[in-house]
Amino acid sequence: MRAHKRETPRQKEARRYLRARVVNADAHGQAHRVKKKDHVRRDRKGLIDQVSCKICGTIICSMIPGEHGPPVLMQTNQYTTIFIEFDDGSRYETPMCKVCAASVDADVLEPLYAADIDKWEKEGDNVNREAWWVRAAYRRPDNVRKG
Repeated sequence: MRAHKRETPRQKEARRYLRARVVNADAHGQAHRVKKKDHVRRDRKGLIDQVSCKICGTIICSMIPGEHGPPVLMQTNQYTTIFIEFDDGSRYETPMCKVCAASVDADVLEPLYAADIDKWEKEGDNVNREAWWVRAAYRRPDNVRKG
């Protein structure tokens, strides 16, 4: 886990708890359903150039040449999203391929969420929003709604 500037004690505790959830998803065999943990690929400039389905690895977004300008990130025909609903009433939208979205169930929600937490942690997303980290740490996925 990377050290971040100006972290409050609550934020540090929340980060440790989230990191433990990622490790637990791996240790308890849940993660076998999430095959593509590094589902976002970035180019040398740090821009996203490809997104894969976290479950099967199918490419769901990729860079294509722009008509009259720089390349653009476009969704493939396999792209869709699901909403993970949490026990606190909040929900979170995450992308995946249409085939996996059709068969996603409650058993894979925690590993999917853990894969995104892992990405956010590694990339430093939302690093200074204490309220966000605390909320993300303690909510539990309990339902899925297809997008």
